[in-house]
Amino acid sequence: GLNGTDIVMAVGDYANADDATITCNFGQKSWNYTPPTGFVALQQDNLPETSKGITGLVWIKDRDNALNWNSYDSSNGIFNRLVLNNTESILATQGGVTRFLKGGVAVGDTGNVNNSGATHVSYNWVANNGTTVTNNDGSQTSTVQANPTAGFSVVTYAGTSSGTATIGHGLSSAPQWMIIKNLTDNTRNWFIYHHRFHSSTPQNYYAMFTTAVPQTGDVFNNTAPTSSVFSIQDAGSLNTNGSGKNYVAYCWHEVDGFSKFGKYTGTGSNPGPFIYTGFKVRWLLHKSNNGASWYLYDSVTQPLNPVLFPIFPDTAAAASSNIQGIDFLSNGFKLRQGNGYGANYPGVDTYYMAFAEHPFVGDGTNPTTAR
Repeated sequence: GLNGTDIVMAVGDYANADDATITCNFGQKSWNYTPPTGFVALQQDNLPETSKGITGLVWIKDRDNALNWNSYDSSNGIFNRLVLNNTESILATQGGVTRFLKGGVAVGDTGNVNNSGATHVSYNWVANNGTTVTNNDGSQTSTVQANPTAGFSVVTYAGTSSGTATIGHGLSSAPQWMIIKNLTDNTRNWFIYHHRFHSSTPQNYYAMFTTAVPQTGDVFNNTAPTSSVFSIQDAGSLNTNGSGKNYVAYCWHEVDGFSKFGKYTGTGSNPGPFIYTGFKVRWLLHKSNNGASWYLYDSVTQPLNPVLFPIFPDTAAAASSNIQGIDFLSNGFKLRQGNGYGANYPGVDTYYMAFAEHPFVGDGTNPTTAR
């Protein structure tokens, strides 16, 4: 509806009328008439095609306040929220993400995603524009929406407590970064796989947003993912295949010029090491192999080097006031910080996930030169 600050322009012929009533249709009534030839009733579904895909996964955070992270995906649908920084099961929240759009999302009035006066960030990945398919590549059926070009898929499946099993992920290469969450139970953490957690057997390790270091455990059945499936198992608190439990898995593999998931060893000196990615970084998540938090930087909120003020997916905390930053360069990133600050501990490995500012491939974009 309208309020005292809204301005509406109306066009009509009122020359012979003493007064007139204008009725605005904000969607409360359906269209009764077909638009004239050459005109359309504009909505997302008939807008001219662009290279922007419809968001499949979104992470939203209020940078100014200590409010929870919000994770939504289009396979589980609008309003159905997960929280990165705790173990909550999926929760229906009216007023959260209300629609998945081309190049973004629509949000309601929930404070965690639309806090008045606060700066929020929204990180979006495109899957298959919300269209899911049944995948029978694994020993258990999964429901998948995949974007093989960008190396990303959203996978949902039901646990069976059948011991070990495999799940199809819909990609053309083995996932190199993967996150699995139990949607049913309130006490199950996020399980994270990274192909550099160990030099030879990364499948024997897992991390969680709330743990200090990658740990050994058979979350992934000690079996490396393949180009068609990843492995799960039912084993106590580390289970990814519990009977009657529903799960979601987010799977990524590297795409040249678009994404890089790697590891480097800190020096403790300032400036620190340069890490080659092959593209100008837009988004960087990293975790050191110690008690430091997960750190997330982006060049949207901090467009100039050094990129400062990270946020932390393992906590509800507001953005850091840290002035020890990272340079996002045309072909990688360079640490502009000494010992500590989550990224540059002497002799300590740090695992990272990076995405490009100007992708050379992926999501319909053309090659371009990073600025």
